[in-house]
Parts: sequence; structure tokens; C-alpha cells
Amino acid sequence: MPTLFQRLDTVLDGNELSTRLPEQVEKLTSITNTVVGLIQDPPDSLADFSRILNELPLPDLVGSDFASSLSSLQSALPSELSSVVGDLVNGLSELQNTVSTELVEILDDALKAILAIHRLIQIDFSCLSSSKSESSNTRSRSSSNGSDSGDLGNRRLSNREIEISGIAEASNQIKTINKVLDSFPSPFNIENFLNWLKDVVAIRHKQNLLPGTIPIIDDIIDPLNTLTTWRSFNADQICDHLVRSLQNLVTFTRSTVYRLMSNLASDLSATTSQLETATLSQIADSLTMRLHELQLSVNSANLSDTLEAVNEINTQLNNYESLRATMQTGLLSILPVLNSRLNTLADDLFDEMGHLVSVLRPNPAIGEIANALPKSNDDYAVLEAIEEQFQPLSEWMEDLTNQIDFQVIQEPLSAVANTAHTAVDNLEQGLIQVTVQVRAIFGKVESLLDEIDTYALINQIKNAIEDFEVELIQQIKSLFALARDAVAQIISSINGQMDKFSPEDVIAALRQMMASLTSVFNDAAVVSAINDIRKTLDQVKTQIEQLSFAPLTAQVISGIEEISVTLKSIDTSALNATLQAALQVALALLPDDIKPLTDPLIGEFDNLVESGPVSLLQSVQAQPEKLLDKVRDFEPATLIGDSLSKPYEDLLSKMHAFKPSTLLDPVNAEIDKLKQRLENKANPGKLIELLEQPFNQLLADFDQFKPEALVKPLDDAISNTINNILTVLPVDEILHQIDTVLGSIKEVVDFGENLVKMFEKITKIFAGLSDSENQLTNWMNAILGKVESIRDLSVLETKFTELAAVIDEIKASPLNAIFQNATTPLLNALNTLDPKTRHVALIQAYSGFPRSTLETLPDSTEKTAIIAALDRFNPLNPDFGAPYQALLLYKTTLSQAHTNLQTVFGDWDRHYHSEDSTLAQFQVTPITTSQLRSWLQEEMSVSFLGPLKVLFVRIEALASPINMVFTQITNLVTTLQAKINDLLLGPTSLEGIRNTLNDLIQRLHDFNLDFLTESLEDIFKQLREKINQINPANFKETLNQSFTNMLTEINLSLIIPTADLQTLDNNFNALIEKFKTLDPKKLVTEVVQPEYEATIVPLIETFDLRELLEAIIERLRSLDEELKNEMKRVNAAFRTMKNSIPSMNVAGAISL
Repeated sequence: MPTLFQRLDTVLDGNELSTRLPEQVEKLTSITNTVVGLIQDPPDSLADFSRILNELPLPDLVGSDFASSLSSLQSALPSELSSVVGDLVNGLSELQNTVSTELVEILDDALKAILAIHRLIQIDFSCLSSSKSESSNTRSRSSSNGSDSGDLGNRRLSNREIEISGIAEASNQIKTINKVLDSFPSPFNIENFLNWLKDVVAIRHKQNLLPGTIPIIDDIIDPLNTLTTWRSFNADQICDHLVRSLQNLVTFTRSTVYRLMSNLASDLSATTSQLETATLSQIADSLTMRLHELQLSVNSANLSDTLEAVNEINTQLNNYESLRATMQTGLLSILPVLNSRLNTLADDLFDEMGHLVSVLRPNPAIGEIANALPKSNDDYAVLEAIEEQFQPLSEWMEDLTNQIDFQVIQEPLSAVANTAHTAVDNLEQGLIQVTVQVRAIFGKVESLLDEIDTYALINQIKNAIEDFEVELIQQIKSLFALARDAVAQIISSINGQMDKFSPEDVIAALRQMMASLTSVFNDAAVVSAINDIRKTLDQVKTQIEQLSFAPLTAQVISGIEEISVTLKSIDTSALNATLQAALQVALALLPDDIKPLTDPLIGEFDNLVESGPVSLLQSVQAQPEKLLDKVRDFEPATLIGDSLSKPYEDLLSKMHAFKPSTLLDPVNAEIDKLKQRLENKANPGKLIELLEQPFNQLLADFDQFKPEALVKPLDDAISNTINNILTVLPVDEILHQIDTVLGSIKEVVDFGENLVKMFEKITKIFAGLSDSENQLTNWMNAILGKVESIRDLSVLETKFTELAAVIDEIKASPLNAIFQNATTPLLNALNTLDPKTRHVALIQAYSGFPRSTLETLPDSTEKTAIIAALDRFNPLNPDFGAPYQALLLYKTTLSQAHTNLQTVFGDWDRHYHSEDSTLAQFQVTPITTSQLRSWLQEEMSVSFLGPLKVLFVRIEALASPINMVFTQITNLVTTLQAKINDLLLGPTSLEGIRNTLNDLIQRLHDFNLDFLTESLEDIFKQLREKINQINPANFKETLNQSFTNMLTEINLSLIIPTADLQTLDNNFNALIEKFKTLDPKKLVTEVVQPEYEATIVPLIETFDLRELLEAIIERLRSLDEELKNEMKRVNAAFRTMKNSIPSMNVAGAISL
């Protein structure tokens, strides 16, 4: 009898599906090849389309006529300007040679005189200390320089001679002195001078023109301000002024040492309430104590009672973090400043006290300076010294006057200048000839320009562009018609092939195949056999599931337990020694554990199961799976999907991704290449660009005849002529030296006038200082008389008493009391806190904590809490210990400051408050008006009146000699002014020579080149405008636009109607829609697959025995584990029995 597999092979091999399915696949392949051929290998007409465009010849759009016209214009212009202006340039060169050689010799003599005058003027009179011999040497040097010979370079003044003028410097000094003398009061006397001096100093200080303090000067000004103010007061006003001064002294005294100590004490006292010593003590003590408690718990490995200590630590840390943040922004931020003030307190006290004493102690320096002034009253010696200083000045003026005479060089200089003027006239005539020649050149250029018609040229090129465009578009349209017909023919061919594709032919074959399978699976013998197999397997499964080792092992365990009861009931004491020994020997033969005996048994059982029934069932289990796989190969979804659906879907995807219009993309690309070739080789704009360089050269050559360009070589030649003349004849430098001499002469006049004014003012001052000693005494007595007439001194006595009290406040004992009152509470509080000891104790407790021991303890909530608490802080961390360390430093600084002050105050009163000290002199009471006058008179005589009297007497002694010198200088200046007037006026003066030189240079500068510019300017502009009209750049843009428009029109989308391209795509899209109706999945799979699933799938499922076989195998494999568990029970009963054996003392029994 054939097997099930053989019967399936028989019915499947004779099915029509094996022939019909390949037929439809072949038809589908044919359609695919045609479509792919259209996409990948377009018709030859499309290839011809691209080839013809690639080989299309380019048009010639621009001719050569325009280039020829540019060449003719170029030839009409001279290549060099020298042929036009060369004669003028040569004439300038001759002028240069004539003028420079003759004028040099004439001006050489003029420079000799100029140098002599200038060197005389440069004598340094800024400090009149030259001796007569030095003056004589100056005159001899001046004379020798005047007779030197050589070229003009040797006559030039050096930069130092020009820049440095001794007479100017001396004149400026005299002006400065006069400005100071003008500010003196008028009329000048002692009283007006003192008032003026007070006002001047006050203004200078108010305007910040003087520094805040000027030594010695301020020592005079301070009492001067006071005395001049009192001069305008009555007695009561002076008394009020003294009261205010004493009050200011009281305030000032308190603002030094006393304020320093009281301010510091106040700031120190303010910190007492911020120390937080109680809280800091409590936090440190609590943390230290709790750390010790936790240490004991960790060492004893018992953390059960640590929760309270951990909570306390966390609470204290929370409090400390809050407190530390408050202190950080409060107390700790100000302690560094306070510590610094405490460290420097001793030095600061000395500085303030020294400042106070230095202000109150009188300064004798001004008196010492006055006494050091010379006391000579020898008027003759003074007069002789002054005359010796002014003798060089007198001799210098005489030498200067003798050097002034320029008439000898004036006439030759005029003759040379006239020759130069004639040469310039000849050059102007040559300029007219240049103008005529240039106008002739312009006429020839204009006639050539009139022959060029740019309008006709542009139209010619435009017409060529349009003709080429029309021809090209017509050719593209013809080529497209051929390509369009070829594509349409291919689409028609594909349509015919689709008509032959018939997926319905496969449906009948599939149904025949499913009927054959149904007949095999529904055969009575097959159905009976599969039912018997399933029934037998169900019975086997039931029997195996009921199989158990428990009943057997229960019997064994029961027997063991009975033996255990029997052994426990034996009274070993009732047995004789022989029986006990025999029993013990028998029991010794029993093993301690029967597992070594049962494990091999269990292993052997497992091997038997796997190699026997399990192996057999697994081989049976594979046969239904093979059957199912064979039947599933003919499932419609799988069969049609692999053979028809996938090729169909691939082809449909290709068709969707393709449009016939895209076949013209290479044509578009070729058109773009053609346009690029046209752009590169036929663009009229680029061809016109080739003419721009010749045109630019033409324009550049024509611009040489621009009036300013024509004038430039002439202007350069004139400049070269002037420069070359000035190289050998430095006219500018000569004129500059003449200007320097004229300026120096003016300075001489100014110097003399200013000198006379100075002496006039000085003589008036001397007159005002006569009898200066009596003037000063009377001035002072008027003030002292007002002081002595003060009626009520009680207010003054009160202020003196207050001043004495303030001075007492800065003695050692009061100052020390202020400090002690402020620091004693601080030190007491800090000593109580003892920040160092508490901080160290906390560090020791934390460092000694057995952290490593804690880590080895078992994990617990308490352990985690302790570690978390420890991780929150570290007393060694600077931030954590900042409050304790800051307070420790505060305490140390306070203690050191206390020690330092004891040293300071030990010698304080003896040094600053002794009977002869400066401060003691201000502790006086009561007083009288006569005492007050005596004090003031004594003080003013030493520091003010005495020095002024000596100073004014010394100045009075100079009055007579100065008056004699004044008369001599006045006469000398008057004589000099008359001679200088002759030097500066008239045709033979310095100014006359200057005018002659200036006229010559100006004539050369004024050479009339404007004639050439004005006569040619209009015609040049007209011609240049005409040349610009033929500039290729002017019509390049127009031609570029026309050419660009043509390239834009050469576009497939513009040449070929969109409707034609759309017709191609629409025809192909219709083909796609038709192909979609032939979908094998819809026509075959979706029709036959449901029939397959309704008929074949249920039949297949009846042959699927995998689940049943798998259950049997799983149960067989579980018997091994069950056997292991039962053997464990037996072993446990055996060990219990062994342990129930009573103990026996065999040796004791035998001895009995």
C-alpha cells in the first residue's frame, strides 16, 4: 500500500498548474523586457536628436568693420607728446641755465650781509652774564664770517641758527617779568602789597593752580591771612574769630587720637552681640559627645540604639549651617578689618598724635631763611655788578647797526630778473603753436568718427541672432516629431502584449490541485489511520502522567521509620558488653548518607528515558512536519507571490517611476550644451569685449591730449626749472633767511621796549618800599591795639578750658579705659568659648571615628544613617571650621593689642603731656588782654614780621643802582630804534631784496598755461564724447540682452507644446492603469487563497500531532526530577534513622 507522501506526489505531479503558471510568467517577462527597453534604450530617433544638436555649426554674429575703424582712429593720434610740446620744454631748460648761473654770484654778496646780521642777533641774552672779552670775541667772529668767500651753500644759516634765537628767549623772559609786575597793586606800598599777596594766593588755591600745601610759603600766608582779616575787624570781631579758632582746635584735637580710639572701641563693642559663643559651644560639645557615643556603638557592632545620636548630629549640623551662613555675611566679614585695625593700633596712635603735635608746634623755618639773606649795603659794588651784566648788550647793538647796507646788490639783481622775464615771454609764444597743432589732430579724429555708424552695426548683429534662433527652433520641432512617433509605436506594442497576459488561466489549475489534495486527505484509510495514531498517543500521555515513584518510596520510608522506632526502644544498659559491641559493629557498617548510592541510579534512569522513548517520539514528531511543509508549498499566496505577483509588482513599480517625456531629458541636456557653446563662442557681448582693449587704448592715447595732460609735461618742466634753479640758487631758503632776519630785527626792537618798561615798573616798586620797617610796625600795631581793647575774655577762657579738657582726654589713662571697656567683655566671652579647644576636640572625635569598622558591619538603616551624617561634615574642612578659627584669631589679636597698648601708654604722658610739651602750652587759664597781645606780638615777630622786615630792607638797598642802569638802558634803546627803522625801510633795505627775489620766482610760477587749457577744453570734451559713443561697452549690454533672449527661447518646454509631451505621458499612464487590472494578487491570490484556507488548512491541522508528542516528551523528562526528589526523602529518613541509634559505652560494660 503506498504511503501518504507517495500518494501526494502522484496527485501533484499530474496537475495542470505546472504548465499554465510558467506560460503566464513568460508573457509577463516579455512585457517587462519591452518596458525596460523603452526606458534604458530609447529609439534611435532620440539619439539622432542629440547628435544633430551637438554637430550644429555656430553662427558668425560680429564682423570686422568696427575693429578696422578703431585701428584708423589709433593711427591718427601721435604716439608721443614730445613731438607736440618738446620745443617748449627745451626753452625752459635754456631759461634755467641762464638764470641760475648769473643770479648765484649776485646773491652771494647778499647772503654774507644776512649771515652777519643774523649771527649778531643770535647772541644769548637770556642770562646777562657775558664778560667784555666774550662780547669782543663775538664781534670778531661776526667780522670774519662776513668776509668768507664760497658758494651760496656756505652762506646758508644752519637749522640751529634759524630755530634758536637768543634775543627772542631774552625778550620772552622780560615779557614774563613785566606780566608779573603788572599784577602788583597800585599804588605800591607795604599794606597794599600784603593784601595783594593774600588775595593772589587765595585765588591760586581756589583755582587749583597751586598744590594744597606749599612749605615756607604757607608759613607766611597763614598768619598773613589772619592778620589782614583782623585788620578789617573791630575788637569784638577779633574775639569772635579767636573763639571760632579755638573751637576748631578743639574739634581738630578730638578728631585725631581720641576719635581713632573711640571709633575702634565702638566697632569692637558692636561685635559682642554677634559672637554666638553659647551656640557655638553647644554645637561643638554636642557633636563631639554624639560622635563618641556612635564610636562605642560601632566598636561593639551594635547599632540598634544609634538613631537618637544621629538625629542629634543632623539637628546640630542644620543649626550650624544656618549659623555659619549668618556669621559669614555678618561678623566674619568684618573681623579681618577689625584685626587689621587692632594690629596697627599702636602705630596709628603714634601717627595721629605726631600729626596733632606737628600742627600745633610753631615753624621757625621762615625766620631762619630771612636771617640768611646777605646784609651788604655797598651801593657802588651793586652798581658795578649790574653795569658788568649789561655791557655786552650795548656793544652788540653797535655791531648790529654797522652791518645793515644792501644797496650794492640791488641793481645787478634787477638786471638778471629782466632777462628771465623776456625768456618767459618767448615761451608763451611757443604755447600758441602747440594749441594750433593739437586742434589739427582733433579735426582728423573727428572726421574718422563721423564715418562710424554704431546703430547699423547693432541692428546687423540683432538680425543675425534672430535668424539663427528661427532656424534652430524649426529643426528642433522636426526632430521631436520623429521621436514622438517612435515612442508611440513602442507603447502600442506594450499594450498588445498586455492583452495576451491572462492570470485567470492559473485559477483553474490551482482549484484542480486543491481538489486532488482534498481527495488524498479525505480518503477513509488515511482518516482512520490518523485517528488511531492520535488515540494511541492520548492513551500513552494519560498513562505517563499517572506514573509516580511516590508509592514505592513511601514503602521504603515506612520501613526505615519502623527500624528507627525499634532502635530507639533498645535499652543498651540492659545488654551485656558482648551484645553492645556486636550491635555497635553492625551499626558502624551503615553509611552516613545513601546519596552516593542513589545518584548513579538516577543518572542511569535519565539516560534510559532520553535514548529510548524520547528519541523515538522525536523521530515520529518530524514526519507530520514534513507532510505539512510539502502541502504548504502549494499554498496560492506563496505560489503566485513568488512566480507572478513579485515580477508583476516589480514591473508596475518601474512603470510608475517612468514618464515618456523624460526620454527628452538628454535632449534638454544637449540643448543646454548647445546654449553653453553659443555662450562661449558666439556671444556677441564677449566678442565685443575683445574690442574693448583696442578702444581703451585709443581712449588712453586720446586722453594724452586732454588739456590738463598737455599742460602736465609743461608744468613739470616749469617745476623742474624752478627746482633746479633753487638747487643752485635756493631762493625759498634765501627768502626764508631774509624773513628770519626781519623777524629777528623785530624781536630786537621788542626786546628793547620791553626792557625799558620793566625798569620803569621796578623803579615804582622801589619807591613804594621806602621806609618799609616803619610801615610794617605801624601796620602790626594797629592790629594789636584792637586785640588789647577786647572787653570780655570769658568766652575765650571757656574755650581754653574746653581745649585743656580735650587734651586731658588723650592722655594714657582715659585712652586705655576706652579700650579696656570695649575689649574686656569680648575677651571674657571668647575665653569662655575657647574656640581652639572645642574645635580640636571635635576634630579628634571625628578623626578617631572607626569609619572602616562601620563599613564592615551588615547593611542596615542605622548604618546608612550614620554614614550619611558623617558625610555631611568634616571639622578639618576650612569652611566648616571658619567661625572657630576666625574667633580664635580675633581673641589672639585682641590680647596682643592689649599687650601692645600697655607698652605704648607706659611712656605716653611723659612724651606728649610733660610741662614743657607743645600740648601743655595750650592748657592755660585764666588770661588777660595784655597777655593775649604779648603772645600774639611775640609769635608774629618770630614767624612773620621779623623775616619781612629783613627782606624789605635788603630790597630797598637795590633802588639807587637800579635807577642808574635804567637811565643808561633807555638811552641805548632809543638810539637802536632809530637805526633799525633805516634798516627796515627803503628800496635798499632787506625788504627791497626780498621783493626782487619774490618777483622773479612768482613770474616763473605764473607762466600762463591756462591759454592752452581754455582753447582746447571744449573741443576735447566734444571729441571725447563722440569717442565714448562708439565704446563697445555701450552696446555690449544691448547685444547681450538680445543674445540672452535668444538662449531663453531655445528651451524644449517653449519649443515643443506641453500638450504634446502630456499626450505621451497620458498614453503611458493609460497603459499603467490597464496593467493594474491584471494584478495576479487580486485576480488569483485573493480569489483562490480563501478557498485554500477553507478546505486544505483544516485538513492539514488534523495531521498536526506536534503538541501531543511534545507533551508526552515533556512528561517523560520530568520523571527524572521526580525520582530525584523521592530519593531525597528516602535519604532524609535514612539519616533520621541513623541519628536515632542510642549511644553505648562498651568499655564500661565490659569492666562490669
